Amino acid sequence: MVTSALFWSVAIVYLTHIGRVSGDCWLIEGEKGFVWLAICSQNQPPYEAIPQHINSTIVDLRLNENKIKSIHYSALSRFANLTYLNLTKNEISYIEDGAFSAQFNLQVLQMGFNKLRNLTEGILRGLGKLQYLYLQANLIETVTPNAFWECPNIENIDLSMNRIQQLDGSTFTSLTKLTTFY
Repeated sequence: MVTSALFWSVAIVYLTHIGRVSGDCWLIEGEKGFVWLAICSQNQPPYEAIPQHINSTIVDLRLNENKIKSIHYSALSRFANLTYLNLTKNEISYIEDGAFSAQFNLQVLQMGFNKLRNLTEGILRGLGKLQYLYLQANLIETVTPNAFWECPNIENIDLSMNRIQQLDGSTFTSLTKLTTFY
């Protein structure tokens, strides 16, 4: 308990001196203005779209617990350095085909607790380095057999608490690195 309190005290002091607030996001910057972490969670009022004031060098973007309803290529394309994207607990019901195609380096995509109904290859297009995909507690009924064909490096998929009744036997055959499936 004391160790935990000490950790958070040090973390807050660190963020106060190193990080800065821009809009409603905490931005942690490195050298020469390189932004490696933006925490834009639980905003009041919540974001309804991906904020555009965030530096395009961002590596880790956390937009969980907002009211984002859709994801479009035009909103994400400038964030080519992303390795981690958290969109958990929004209201996402639509993802444009190819919306993530500029995120060549994305390794972790968290989109649990949204309103997605289908998972198609267009949604995951261009995510060749993706390793962890979290889609738990959506409304997903359909996963197309080729949904993961551009994601050969996936190791972990969480599709638990969805409405999936049946999966095609070939859906996961190309995922030779898959070790955990929920």
